[in-house]
Amino acid sequence: MPAAPLLLSAATSLLATTWLLAAAPSSVAVEPSGFTVQSDGKAVIITQVVPGRPADRAKLTPGTRILRIESPERTFARGPIEQLNQTDLHDALIATWDEPLLLFVGNTREDGRYIGLQRDDPRPAEEFPGFPLPPEKRARLSLLQQQLHEARRLRELHRTPREKPGLELRHQSEAWVKGGQLRSVDGGGFTGLWIHPELTLDARCPDRLEKVVLSGPGKGLPRTFQPAEDSVSTGQDFTFDLPLWSVRDVTRACAAGKSSLAVTLRAELSCKDEPALQQPLPVKLSLKCEQKLPDEEAGGLRLLSLRGAPEEYVTGTKAAFTAEASGLDSVVPPVASVTFVEVDARGKVQQRFATVPVPPGATEATAELTLDTSTARTVRLSVEARFADGSTRGSDTREVNVVTPAFVEARSKGYEEGSRRGRALDQRFTQEIPTPCADIAATVAWLKAQPEVESAHGTGKHNFDYRVKGSGITQVVSCHAP
Repeated sequence: MPAAPLLLSAATSLLATTWLLAAAPSSVAVEPSGFTVQSDGKAVIITQVVPGRPADRAKLTPGTRILRIESPERTFARGPIEQLNQTDLHDALIATWDEPLLLFVGNTREDGRYIGLQRDDPRPAEEFPGFPLPPEKRARLSLLQQQLHEARRLRELHRTPREKPGLELRHQSEAWVKGGQLRSVDGGGFTGLWIHPELTLDARCPDRLEKVVLSGPGKGLPRTFQPAEDSVSTGQDFTFDLPLWSVRDVTRACAAGKSSLAVTLRAELSCKDEPALQQPLPVKLSLKCEQKLPDEEAGGLRLLSLRGAPEEYVTGTKAAFTAEASGLDSVVPPVASVTFVEVDARGKVQQRFATVPVPPGATEATAELTLDTSTARTVRLSVEARFADGSTRGSDTREVNVVTPAFVEARSKGYEEGSRRGRALDQRFTQEIPTPCADIAATVAWLKAQPEVESAHGTGKHNFDYRVKGSGITQVVSCHAP
């Protein structure tokens, strides 16, 4: 017997859910779980809970703020929940029968808690109505649903050979532009010059697959894809990337108010004993202009690590260690070479240490670096990645400080003095605040009033912390019962 069917939430949401449309703020009713939310672009608040439904049984109440959606995971809802439009917010809040709706709720992240809502309505008879789904409907599925849909597609393909040759191009690419600068690309990557969407070409034949020739406006075309010489396969998926849009085109499109860019490729499929199949293949790049990135570090090349390098060196001492650029096999498009460099606070290259070629498929590159420690300074190290098109991109940075002996001595004395002040504060604290956890707000206020305290904070309802001037140490006090 096949596995129990899984409802396609994106395809049936209009049948299962009631929409309440408003200009701003917008309201969304999530009927499968029995609650309604309202979003004003700054917060998503539960406004209604239906008695007896999953939300009610999970003890959700009106006024509760939803901070984020943990599952089901959907690609269109990876950004902050407050910035989702009405359609995306509605679909993101729909649980599936195999994935409960897991919410993180609360006023702040510090006092938040997790709430799980399991659907209680019956599963439908059909797992994916209208199977196989077009790309725009597959994009609304959760990641688990996409895997199940793909598994079924492969089973159907294996069980029922195609009567005719077929081609399908799968992709989903987004470019994030902020402040007039390209910041990130999802579903691909970019160089200093070009956007490279990652594409999968699905080619199928009634008999043996011979080749696919892809042509179009992109650089590196035409391009021929072939199975291994000894292959007798009737089909194959070819995954690749292409430079289809320049970085300038993307930033200009955002400045002009566009929400997407598109090109059309052409493919010619050759199957044994079949006429060649020619087919247009549209490729779309969605633009996210001046929107907050899901991750402020998204799109950055996080490559650099330092082996055997302490955080600081004393002037006049030897500073030699191994620098490593790792994860190179995951960069799209592939990196041709890396140069280990020193940059200033703005990321401008000040010195180049060593350039290392990166062979195809290599995962890392290393170089031995020696720093100049003649003067005190902060050394900012980075990796300059060079691509086949001649452009470069800088990676994340690692800081190494060069300090004087006098600085080290003064810091040590400062720590000693800070420790002395800390011990004196602890004595007075114990005497004047015998039960500090009884009223954390009053405890923090007392600490802030002490001249030797640099800072003090209440973290949630059960903890507080403070730092004594010169100590360099933050004391964290937990008030949780043992």
